[in-house]
Amino acid sequence: MPFVEVKNGKILYSKFGSGAKTLVILPGLSLKSLDTYAEAVESAFSLFCNDYTVYVFDRLSEPGSDYTVYAMADDTAQAMRFLGLSDCCIFGASQGGMIAQCIAVKYPELVSKLALGSSCCRMNELFENTVRQWESLASKRDSHALNHDFVYRVYSEKTLEKFGEYLVAQAPHCTDSELQRFERLDMASIGFDLYNEIKNIKCPTLVLGAGQDRVIGVDGSYEIAEQTGAELFVYDDYGHAVYDEAPDYRQRLKSFFDK
Repeated sequence: MPFVEVKNGKILYSKFGSGAKTLVILPGLSLKSLDTYAEAVESAFSLFCNDYTVYVFDRLSEPGSDYTVYAMADDTAQAMRFLGLSDCCIFGASQGGMIAQCIAVKYPELVSKLALGSSCCRMNELFENTVRQWESLASKRDSHALNHDFVYRVYSEKTLEKFGEYLVAQAPHCTDSELQRFERLDMASIGFDLYNEIKNIKCPTLVLGAGQDRVIGVDGSYEIAEQTGAELFVYDDYGHAVYDEAPDYRQRLKSFFDK
């Protein structure tokens, strides 16, 4: 998989599509690196391939113990510039949405339109509890328990009723090094607060929230919309992973970016 060397290390990325416009996808926090799920992202976003050239950026391959979301944004912006990207449509999900907000504030020339899914502009109690629970399980190197907690937090009740145990069973085993990387990326969210800065985001912005979000909650989506004047849509019956659950999610994104 191709990668970019940035100030703090190496960032994997994938590229697909052949359109004139550029879409950058910043995924949420994952237990595995991009090389294990890049094909799934390309398949999920196949409807963009004719109109957009799509770049998907991972986090650092080997983050330090003091890594922050702000540093993630700086590294991602550096990678985008290295690849000659500017004036991009950016979709950030969950922690990826936090990174996207930082980029839109600090590097506005890189962003033409911004879409944020299941994200927030500052840490809240629910989100901090989630982060610290995942950190605790990762630090114990308990891959099974972490996968179980992850699945049961990110999906809605109706998805869990049908597929919960299957999703846990299909979750890949993580090595100790992968769990250490996850732990550091997870803890990078602690202290995140861009509430007062996001009012400086000037590009058209779409916020997509989820009423059953048990990772971050839906209040963060309302806060972002209030601070930025963004277009807001809340999926009341879906969980944090609404971007995987709602059948119209990606078409809603494309319609926004196409406008």
